Amino acid sequence: MSAAVEQAQQEAEQQAEELRREAAEQKAAAAASLEEARNKWQEHVATAKIRFQERKAEHDVKRAEHNAEDAEDYASFAIDYAASAILEAESASLEALLARAEAEALASR
Repeated sequence: MSAAVEQAQQEAEQQAEELRREAAEQKAAAAASLEEARNKWQEHVATAKIRFQERKAEHDVKRAEHNAEDAEDYASFAIDYAASAILEAESASLEALLARAEAEALASR
């Protein structure tokens, strides 16, 4: 009976060793799978950050272009306004000269 017990113990130890080996293999496979998932997630996050920066840069370029157009429009308006003011000043000067000439003409009669 001692031989049967010993054989049963050896078989149990072999099975236990087999289970430990399978568990270690499964643990290694799970760790590799987790590492792969982690790497894919990090790649996804990096890609998302790059896309965000690209879109932000595009938005910044569009905003800068819009700001430049606004500034050019304002400059054009200011030039037109100044030109108008110069014409108005010339007209006012001519009217003043005419008024002075009339006043002098009336005064000399």
